[in-house]
Amino acid sequence: MTGDSPMEGPMNYTIKEAAEALGLSKRTLQRRIIAGELTAKLAQRGKQLVRVIDGVDLATFAQAEGYTLATPPPPEPVTIFDTGAPLSYDNPATPCPDCLAAKAAAAGQERLIAHLQAEVQFLREQVAALTIKALPGDRGGWWERLTGRRKA
Repeated sequence: MTGDSPMEGPMNYTIKEAAEALGLSKRTLQRRIIAGELTAKLAQRGKQLVRVIDGVDLATFAQAEGYTLATPPPPEPVTIFDTGAPLSYDNPATPCPDCLAAKAAAAGQERLIAHLQAEVQFLREQVAALTIKALPGDRGGWWERLTGRRKA
């Protein structure tokens, strides 16, 4: 049963939910909708439109056709971390082993980046120092720098 959207209301079933509640296939319900035995309307769910069946219409259809309308089981709570203790600010969940490995890899990458940045800075300083020593103020042309001789 859906009730996520104010457009749908609290008593609307998607075709899949209605099929599960009646014990039928989705295709059978779609055929019944096409035949006009059951009505469905389009409703917005998130960013997509889905066909929903009003709960009253579904109950009437089920009673007329001799089906029993089963109530869907409540959704099971989702557990992200199984710590065995209630979560609080004092007792945060222990991260999964994959998360710890990813954090360790990220820390190693950060150390490598810092080392490479220091090396780049060192090499820039060396290039600047060598450029100043190799090129005097009166540099001359490229031929003079290459051969060491001045043109006459």
